[in-house]
Amino acid sequence: MIGGSGLYIFPDLTDVEEGDLETPWGEPSDTYMVGTLRGRRIAFLARHGRLLELLRDHLLHQVMQQFLLDGALNQYASSVAARADDPYTVVDRILEKAGCRETISAATGREPENLFVLDHLGVAVSSLADAVKFYQQILGLQVSGYETIEQEKTNVAMIPVSKSRIELLEPTEPDSPIGRFLAKRGEGLHHICLRVPDLRATIARLQQLGVQLINPEPAIGAGGHQYVFVHPSSAGGVLVELVEAQPSAI
Repeated sequence: MIGGSGLYIFPDLTDVEEGDLETPWGEPSDTYMVGTLRGRRIAFLARHGRLLELLRDHLLHQVMQQFLLDGALNQYASSVAARADDPYTVVDRILEKAGCRETISAATGREPENLFVLDHLGVAVSSLADAVKFYQQILGLQVSGYETIEQEKTNVAMIPVSKSRIELLEPTEPDSPIGRFLAKRGEGLHHICLRVPDLRATIARLQQLGVQLINPEPAIGAGGHQYVFVHPSSAGGVLVELVEAQPSAI
């Protein structure tokens, strides 16, 4: 049985056992329950986790307090009706402005599943030793680790900044992506990296939309993350890296 919104328990369910469930589409939002109901053994999974009921009233209050007073909901509704914005983009704006994402993250201990997060900024440098001096001695930041990405012929210094980080990228050979970048453009910002909850699903969506990927098949980068690069021609001239979310990611 799969319950609808608001249906999370059966008062007459006895001998209840709960467990976690793995599926090809990821983990459900709640545990499943197995028990006896009127003499019959049943397995039950709530359509939405029990946490939803706890969050619903609080989130609704945040949205109403933020938007009803200034008439912003009417503006958003008009924008959708005029097809100036799609409904999903509008919902994201409302959640962001009302601070609902922070509430969800605090209550669940994880980022909302559809949320892209800034993972790091990649900065091309000629010398890690020289570049690190600025960040450590001038800015007071600390290097959390060094790593060599053999397939990219790149040495990396990782510098945490809040929940994100800066990655300083030094080529090990002139004939490497970073080496060629330095020869053409000099030192500076090389790419921005966004962390996504499901890299494979994101790749499939981008390909359906005709976005050009430099490496359509994920490779392994710094920290063991799987990654792909979006070609600058599809991203307004910016090289964009996408990596899959990990619980231990900075």
